[in-house]
Amino acid sequence: MTNHPNRGRRKPSDNPPPELIRAAREAIGHTQGQMAEDLAPTSLRAVQAWEGAGSTARPMHPQLFSRYLSKNGLIEAGQDWTEWQP
Repeated sequence: MTNHPNRGRRKPSDNPPPELIRAAREAIGHTQGQMAEDLAPTSLRAVQAWEGAGSTARPMHPQLFSRYLSKNGLIEAGQDWTEWQP
């Protein structure tokens, strides 16, 4: 099943950049800990890694970011995260 659509690697550009994740969290008024609670079962360490830079950065899944934005009223349900601008 190598041609299954969910098995392909995403390009780095498909993931929200760390500075946009932080901007969204701050626009909502959440701390990193509150963001982790809102996206449970997500850890504070995961949020820190999503907002990290360089070797500490870890990509946040685009659908999870869209869900976070939607859940907190920054985009409509079903919209893609790329439609939000800080």
